[in-house]
Amino acid sequence: MQFLFQPSSGGSLNGDESRQPMILIGGLGPSSAEGNDFTPLTGRQYRNAPYRNPYAFSYLRNMLGNEGYEGVNTNAGKSWWFFDLNRYNNLAVLLHFINFVVIVILSSTYLNDKPSNIVFVSGEIQLKHTNLALIDINTKQTCRDVRDYSHVYRDEILPVDASTLALTKPIIDDVLPHNLYDFRNKTLISYDIPNFKIYTYYMISAFFAISFLFQAINGAYIGFQGNFPRVMHYIEYSISSSLMIMVLAINTGILELYVLVSFFGLFFGMNMLGACAEIISWMTAVLFKNQSMIYGWLLPHISAWILFFFTYVPILITFEQTRSCCSVGVPSFVSAAIYVEFALFTIFGVTQTVLLVWRTSNPNADVAYWNDFSSITLSLLAKTFLAWILVAPVLSSR
Repeated sequence: MQFLFQPSSGGSLNGDESRQPMILIGGLGPSSAEGNDFTPLTGRQYRNAPYRNPYAFSYLRNMLGNEGYEGVNTNAGKSWWFFDLNRYNNLAVLLHFINFVVIVILSSTYLNDKPSNIVFVSGEIQLKHTNLALIDINTKQTCRDVRDYSHVYRDEILPVDASTLALTKPIIDDVLPHNLYDFRNKTLISYDIPNFKIYTYYMISAFFAISFLFQAINGAYIGFQGNFPRVMHYIEYSISSSLMIMVLAINTGILELYVLVSFFGLFFGMNMLGACAEIISWMTAVLFKNQSMIYGWLLPHISAWILFFFTYVPILITFEQTRSCCSVGVPSFVSAAIYVEFALFTIFGVTQTVLLVWRTSNPNADVAYWNDFSSITLSLLAKTFLAWILVAPVLSSR
């Protein structure tokens, strides 16, 4: 049993006379407290209770859910400026679910008949893992992977003798003392180990499913009332946007397994840093009003920008190199996907910058509303655009 003090109507948490005890049984929610008779609320009553929140921000939400925390302009009971965010979120949840279902059906039927391993078109792509091997030109001994997957070894090294090979292949000479490593009569070759296949259309359906799940949970259990830090969006983006960046990279021809894994990790870290910036900004500006740390959110926020550019710039460079060498050009829809998604991802970051600066300069500002509104809108736009700019041209083919 845990005790929590809720303010009386119009009261302040600063005065003991205005505080009434509210009891949480097992940390699950409010209950009545008359003498020793503790009656837990039913599920319907709990969902409609003004202080409900089963998540980690229970205590903060309980304090900030209604007006009563001094100096904070909370959102409980107010009319939203444009429209109700819960309805807007429900619409976005529905659209994410429809996109998910449609892409899954298409992936298992029409799109499944398309040829594999063609970037821009195929849903099934074979990834690779590039390695290097030093080969002695006399013995030609090596591992099975080189023998199986290196056409250079099979076609240029294995069939010829050492004297002929020395004339046609670059041979490493005395580059180090022999007691460190004997490089004499050795050549260096690269080989690609085929890795598992990846299905981009199922990845697209996955980020719609993740958005549907998280936004449904957010709307049903957390809601959009109260001036508390919005981190649920960033948790969802850490997975869904990481899948999106992998799909974009694959469609530019980046097929190295561990490069794609690194892109996922960089975008995951970027979103976690965004969540840290949101929490630090809220705690310093709203909760503790700590002027000495008022700009503490800049460190994770700037770090998130750095991770974003370290991920997206290699994709842009690879795409431009591909386009410069394509005498027939690249599909226009791929160019649109690369650059429009870059713009949308950038707008995500700029929006957070603006909102954090706004909260820093005015802790009473209604940052929570615009945070929720922009997150719902940009998430739906970015995912829907990326999915259909890649899927629609394939559907139009015969």
